[in-house]
Amino acid sequence: MNVNVTIRDERLLVNVTTRKIEVPVYQKCYNGTVEQLQSGGKVNDLGSISGANEIDLSNGTFVTATLTGAIQLAFTGLPTAGYVKDFVLLFTNIETITFPAGTKFAGGVPPVVIASPYMVVCSVDSAGVVTVYSLIDNIIEPV
Repeated sequence: MNVNVTIRDERLLVNVTTRKIEVPVYQKCYNGTVEQLQSGGKVNDLGSISGANEIDLSNGTFVTATLTGAIQLAFTGLPTAGYVKDFVLLFTNIETITFPAGTKFAGGVPPVVIASPYMVVCSVDSAGVVTVYSLIDNIIEPV
């Protein structure tokens, strides 16, 4: 079976045989999110969403949703001072996504989605500052 995967971050690899995202050994300490996914991170299924959304990361860090309109994101369930919490957004449907003020983007600009479903790899610190590391679009949905 051929799988078309677009990867916008060379740190991530997709193993199409095992259907898992992998990280080169030198990156494992950089982005724990991928290891968390491989070990079965807790799913936080938001269902169909649009408008303003406050996502409680204490309910799970593998956040899934079907977008039915533009969304504005806010996050709760933040880590304790001095720590960051890694999380992944797995969205279906291409809509405008507004991240919280102060969000940092790898490469300095927000990622552009060209195919659905897509995954956004992120972290948030105890002050609520979100960092978006990469975007993978046109992925295989988890089974």
